[in-house]
Amino acid sequence: MKQHTNKVLQDLFYEILLFLITVFIIALSWKNNVLTLVLLLVLWSIPIFFWPKKGDLSYFLIAAILASIGEIIIIKFGALQYSNPDFSGIPIWLPVAWGCGAVLLNRLKNIFSQE
Repeated sequence: MKQHTNKVLQDLFYEILLFLITVFIIALSWKNNVLTLVLLLVLWSIPIFFWPKKGDLSYFLIAAILASIGEIIIIKFGALQYSNPDFSGIPIWLPVAWGCGAVLLNRLKNIFSQE
């Protein structure tokens, strides 16, 4: 039981660490959209390719596409704007950020359903 709890806590730690690194990458490099995109892709390729979880790619793609479409629509109606947009009012790294968020939520769901 203790070993299982340690595994859950370790997984939770790594997922939260990935989240925090993602936040800091965006916060510190948002003015350079290409750099932000590359850093996010490199960061999130590590767990997705080396420690894949069921549904990672599906969650990533669905969120990246649907959330970006939603953001573009919201921007077109004038409710929101980004400081450094590239395409249709959004920065090029935003779909990756949405995808990473969906992967994170899926992984957190899996961690807490293990308990």
